[in-house]
Amino acid sequence: MDAGSTKKADSYDEWSLKVLLNLIGPGKPFASGEEALANVNWNYIGELWRRGDLDQYEAANQYMIHQGLIQPFGAMSKKPLTPKIGVGVVLYKADGSILLGKRTGSHGAGQWSLPGGHMELGETFFQTCCREVMEETGILIRGVTRAWFVNSIFERERLHYVTLFFVAAWDEKQEPRVMEPTMSEWRWFKQDALPPDMWEPLKRVIDEGLFQPCPDCGGMSGAYESE
Repeated sequence: MDAGSTKKADSYDEWSLKVLLNLIGPGKPFASGEEALANVNWNYIGELWRRGDLDQYEAANQYMIHQGLIQPFGAMSKKPLTPKIGVGVVLYKADGSILLGKRTGSHGAGQWSLPGGHMELGETFFQTCCREVMEETGILIRGVTRAWFVNSIFERERLHYVTLFFVAAWDEKQEPRVMEPTMSEWRWFKQDALPPDMWEPLKRVIDEGLFQPCPDCGGMSGAYESE
């Protein structure tokens, strides 16, 4: 690999790249380039791109080019990285308890969070909240009202999120269901007995005193608007 193409790749340990890319066979390197290529951890490559880790993404690709596993391609886009927008939706029951789900993904696994997710291009706040709650719980909400927002920087994952929180109007006759593999269960928690291991943005809302108990969970439907 020439000096010009190794500037960023050299900043990452070669052994670590081999391990992350699954380029190490059981106790020894793969016997051939074809065998190695068949075992490349493409999910890891995609995750680097998705979370905006362009330097390590390029290092991984340069390493595979150097090993002759893939061919060079055009220069990668270097668009400035920007924070992602996430939403969290509070569903209250009449007794004031709130719905939380236990996360199973690599980011925040084992922590409890509200229904929610990423805002997609062209969506209104209500559309994002309605889509995410339905996708994750199977519950149809009637409207939302804006509540709080927090700024979260995840240093280890190199992720930056602005999370917007909303309170939803919904029919309590509906029961939450596990609809996606990113959650292992949904559970109702009293507001004075919330679990200690909570998703960082929700924990920040509570720690900073932003989260307020539902004053009249049974009679708040007039406070909401759909979009």
